Amino acid sequence: MANLEVMLRYAPVKKVIAELADHGRILEIGGGSEGFSSFTDRKIFGVDMHFSRPLNSNIVPCVASAYRMPFPDNAFDAVISMDMLEHIPANHYNEVIAEIVRLSKRIVILGFPSGT
Repeated sequence: MANLEVMLRYAPVKKVIAELADHGRILEIGGGSEGFSSFTDRKIFGVDMHFSRPLNSNIVPCVASAYRMPFPDNAFDAVISMDMLEHIPANHYNEVIAEIVRLSKRIVILGFPSGT
């Protein structure tokens, strides 16, 4: 079960994804074995460098780097990446964000710490 902070972080994501048709394909980058899949019953394609076990049953895992993911252009209706960008060297942000945009037909959701 996710803690309150995580639930609040994913609440706006859940609202946006709920507006997609049921057949819309969703990719989450850097969500590991849980991520957004903890907040939906929909099938989620997940890209991460590794997945711990057990995986949520609705994740279709793909071990890959965010720099180059093995999917065709516009393969997903929505691409989500929460709390992943801060793990990428700053000089590679543009490269990773361009890869995320390449994969999305419609929606890109990025979440990252912004400090206070």
